[in-house]
Amino acid sequence: MTEQDDFVEPDFVFFKTSGGLAHLRPETALLAVEISDSSLGYDRGPKAGIYARFAVREVWVINAVTHETRQFSVPGPEGYKVVHDVAPTSVLRMPFAPEHDVFLSSLPLV
Repeated sequence: MTEQDDFVEPDFVFFKTSGGLAHLRPETALLAVEISDSSLGYDRGPKAGIYARFAVREVWVINAVTHETRQFSVPGPEGYKVVHDVAPTSVLRMPFAPEHDVFLSSLPLV
């Protein structure tokens, strides 16, 4: 599979509305979010690598069962340089909207 053949569609994508959806490109996405259950291994592995190769700034992969989140940032051709896990009781902060903290522990577990 070549990069031309790679295609991913996040569950949520955050982008600046000034350019509109027509101007959305991987490098203009502010955050891509994947909600994962059976695809958790793929989303944290190969799919995160695809996002990194296309320079998506930040990716969150949220475990749908436990609400643990793996955050990926600082993309490069070999993957993300910064990867860390966030417990469901911890706050998730969007770098582009720090006033909108996310608390997954307030959601019911599946």
